[in-house]
Amino acid sequence: YVDELLWEWERRKLDERGETSLEPLLAEAHVPRDLLEEALAHLALTIHGETVDGDTVEIPGHRLEAMLRDLYPDDDAGKQAAWAARTLQLVYDRTGLIYATDRHTYRFRHRTFQEYLAARHLLTGDALDNLTAVLDQEPWREAIFLAFGHLISVVTEA
Repeated sequence: YVDELLWEWERRKLDERGETSLEPLLAEAHVPRDLLEEALAHLALTIHGETVDGDTVEIPGHRLEAMLRDLYPDDDAGKQAAWAARTLQLVYDRTGLIYATDRHTYRFRHRTFQEYLAARHLLTGDALDNLTAVLDQEPWREAIFLAFGHLISVVTEA
């Protein structure tokens, strides 16, 4: 579903600028789409550790914008900020993956998106150590199941 929201569903629509997806915006900055997905997964992992009430965690807008600015390869702060704002607006307006709770706060549309992306990031680096570190923590239960499901899907595709 994350792939569908980020890339396919949004690609089927046109906006007033004629962009049909995030891809032209990423191409403009020479940012591969998997880098955006990895950054979202890292953000999801970080905020998922802050889960308290079993719901998605609020993401301060400045945190989301900083994550996007870090993807932009040019050191020009103005260009980074402008690109990050355009990218965030496109992700917010067009993908449905995140939504704004107010002007400066966002959430993943559903906890499962947050858990799935966190799970994908758990599988990077030393996956066994990453999984072991959260194995007995209740907020990570579904993320761990999703991580194993993702591993199985990767293995069966190969």
